[in-house]
Amino acid sequence: MSHHSQIKEVEAEIDRMSTKRANLQSEIETSARRNYTSNLFEQPPPLRLFDETLEPSDRRTRNNRPSRKETEARRFNGKESVHEYLLQFELISKCNRWTDAKKALNLLCALDGNARSILPEIDNVDQTSYADVKKILIKRFGPIQFTEIHEQALKDLKLSRGQLIRELAPEVVRLTKLAYPEFNITARECMAIQSLSLVCGRPHL
Repeated sequence: MSHHSQIKEVEAEIDRMSTKRANLQSEIETSARRNYTSNLFEQPPPLRLFDETLEPSDRRTRNNRPSRKETEARRFNGKESVHEYLLQFELISKCNRWTDAKKALNLLCALDGNARSILPEIDNVDQTSYADVKKILIKRFGPIQFTEIHEQALKDLKLSRGQLIRELAPEVVRLTKLAYPEFNITARECMAIQSLSLVCGRPHL
């Protein structure tokens, strides 16, 4: 092969390699433009709820947080007004958002002293409603409906030795209200004052 022929062959190879290089460069630029365009129209990641973004261990920790502390119902022993107690109990149950079944259970658990005597009347605790327990309590510890009995109890009141009259006044007012329910407030106050005067004039026990 002559020297001239070798030069021609080298030049031809250089041209071939230059062409190949240009083709490769074009392919690289085209691929880069395609990826850039694809990224522009890529869908954003789907939104997830806050709990779904937590790791399982974090989610368990959040679910195990202590709930709001409930207000405890005080005990009932039958010596106070059952109506006043039930009114306060229902306010507590409302604050604690108790269901009817939980109200019945908590009321039964709050019974103490003589009030526990109603428990044998409950055949099935799981099927007893709050209204049933309330009805039994009012029947056992509610005020007697006969006004004559309250009137007689008012007449029989006596001031104990060493007892202050202001200590007996609330009981006089309570019995006056039960003995004369048809009287208006002014009339009942007059009756209560008259009863207190009589109590003060009676001998000590």
